[in-house]
Amino acid sequence: SNIIRSRDKLNHAMTVTGATWGSQGRTFNGTSHQLLTTDNLITDANVLNWTCIAWVKVTGGAGTRRTIFSTKTTFDLAMEANASNQWQANVQTALPGSGNLNQNAGTVVIDDWTHVAFTVAGNTTASTLKLYANAVQVGADATDSGALAAGTDGLYIGVYRVGNDRWFPGIIGEVHILRGVVFSPAEIKRNYQTTQWRYR
Repeated sequence: SNIIRSRDKLNHAMTVTGATWGSQGRTFNGTSHQLLTTDNLITDANVLNWTCIAWVKVTGGAGTRRTIFSTKTTFDLAMEANASNQWQANVQTALPGSGNLNQNAGTVVIDDWTHVAFTVAGNTTASTLKLYANAVQVGADATDSGALAAGTDGLYIGVYRVGNDRWFPGIIGEVHILRGVVFSPAEIKRNYQTTQWRYR
């Protein structure tokens, strides 16, 4: 089927283009494969706390930007392997410019599975992003604006938010976007340890 659904209680429908299913996840060809839901994920600007986790295996594209996931029309939430071959997380809070959280750190290793995660912890005046690779914190960023920018965003997996650029080459095993939840470092490590058997 070219329609799959998220495994949460909201049961989001996602349209699959290309990306074939295998024992460890979906394989993306780096030129045209993607998943897309048009369901709005950022419905409430008062939600200040988020945890995003993905298991990914990048198989090529060194020196290019390779999107793991991105909200559809803005940088509300996005994760990628960037052109410097580092992991990168982008979060757009309610104030443009200074309200953006951006962190790139760690090293993307081609043909190696990596557990990539970031958390956003905030209040009405400030937010902090922490970026993890294989359960080790590799970077952090802070801003003076707390809440995410509310919008009518859906979500792309395997391609940049405009749907025609920064394609992901490799396998994406799983993606979790947890609204209203901030995992502690210990919880990030626990998630890594309890899921890594699928990717080793």
